[in-house]
Amino acid sequence: MEAILERIERDGGAAQVRRLWMPPEDPAAFAVLSGMRFPLVEELVLPSAFVLGGPGRETWLREMPRLRRVTFGFTMADDGLIAAMAALPWWRQLTFLDAKFGQLQKTGGLGALWEGTALEELRLCYPGAADARCLLGFPFARLRLLALCGETGDAFLEGLAGASLPFLEDLDVRATSVSAAGVRAFVAAPRAGLPRLRRMGIAFASDREEPYHDWNGALVGSGYEPMTSGELEGAFFAGSSLRLMPEIERWPK
Repeated sequence: MEAILERIERDGGAAQVRRLWMPPEDPAAFAVLSGMRFPLVEELVLPSAFVLGGPGRETWLREMPRLRRVTFGFTMADDGLIAAMAALPWWRQLTFLDAKFGQLQKTGGLGALWEGTALEELRLCYPGAADARCLLGFPFARLRLLALCGETGDAFLEGLAGASLPFLEDLDVRATSVSAAGVRAFVAAPRAGLPRLRRMGIAFASDREEPYHDWNGALVGSGYEPMTSGELEGAFFAGSSLRLMPEIERWPK
C-alpha cells in the first residue's frame, strides 16, 4: 500500500493519476483509496472484478469519468456482480476490456455487459460455448480485436462467420477449443459481415513427436511439437486473405 501511495504522490496526487494498478486485494489499501478521487484515470488494473460490485465504500471506483481501459484477474462470476458492473457510470465508455471470469455457467450470462458497448478490444476468459455465441448477438460496432480463452467450440466460429462486426481486424482463438476443421471452415466461409478481418491467432500440434524429460534428464513421456508459423500459414491460410497473428501477440501470455 505504501508503494501505491508513494507513486500517487510522485504523479502529483490522485487528481493527476492516469493509470491505477492495484495489487492483490488488501482491505487497508481500498480503505485508504476510498477517500480519494481520480478524475483523470484512463486505465484501471484490478486483481479481480469483485470490488466493482462491492459495497458503497468503493465510491471512488465509480467516479472515473475518463476511464477507457480496464483489466482484472480471475473473478468468480454471479448475476449480482455482472449487474453491478453493467451499471457502473463508465462501463459503456470503455474501449478496452481484459476480463477473466469463472463459473459463468452458474449465471444468466454476460449479456448485460455488452449492451451499448463502445469496446474496440475485448480479451475474455473463460466463456463457455453459450457465452461465446452470446457475444454475436450484440452490435460491437467498434470492435477491432477479439481474443478468447475457453471452451468455445466450433459453433462460435460458425456463428462468427455470419455475424456483422464491420471493424473486426484481429481474431485470436489460440487458447480456445476450436478444431482444425472448424478453422478451415471459417476461413473458407464468405464472412460478408467481417470485411476488415485480416489476421487470426491459431495454434495446433504437428505430427512431430518430442520426448519429455524430468529435471534430472529422465524420460517421462512424449508429446507433439506445436506447428510452426510457416506450417500454420500453409495449412490454414494459403489462398485466403487471412494471415497468422504472430506468436508475440499471443493472449493470454
